[in-house]
Amino acid sequence: MTHIEKLKEELKKYIEFFYKAEENIFEINDIQTSKNNSVSYSKQKEDTKEYTLDEYLTKNKKNFNDILRTYIRNYNKKNNTKDSDIYKKANIPKEHFNKIINQKIKPQKKPLIALGLALDLTKEEINELLRLAGIYLTNTNKFDLIIMFCLEKNIRDIITINEFLYEYGEDCF
Repeated sequence: MTHIEKLKEELKKYIEFFYKAEENIFEINDIQTSKNNSVSYSKQKEDTKEYTLDEYLTKNKKNFNDILRTYIRNYNKKNNTKDSDIYKKANIPKEHFNKIINQKIKPQKKPLIALGLALDLTKEEINELLRLAGIYLTNTNKFDLIIMFCLEKNIRDIITINEFLYEYGEDCF
């Protein structure tokens, strides 16, 4: 059995174990209900400052952009590359890449994951980037489970990930 075949078998078991077709799982660690039943939002559990919804959205938008730009800058410095190398590696058109980093559009799940993979981010870093963009990976979606499996197994090759996605009838990158 080849390495890919072993991974496919592991992926099959992973999906069978974790996939919940009808449950809707949300991670809402950042939402807390205060005594007066209004909802307050905080960036992290340690952050005790309460924000209005507008403040929270503005703060997370800024944090998302700051973190994404930091990841890009660090990657370029470490690998002696340019932004064009990143969006080509992520298979994202230049215009779309620029709209994401300049906050002209709301970032979507697939391009952000592709950017995270292109930037060689860890599972935790990709999850943080997604979270700041208001995106979560859940066990109610096979695409998400395949991505989670690949991140856990440190599979970064887009071709291999696309092969897994295709095998389960999911849209590829």
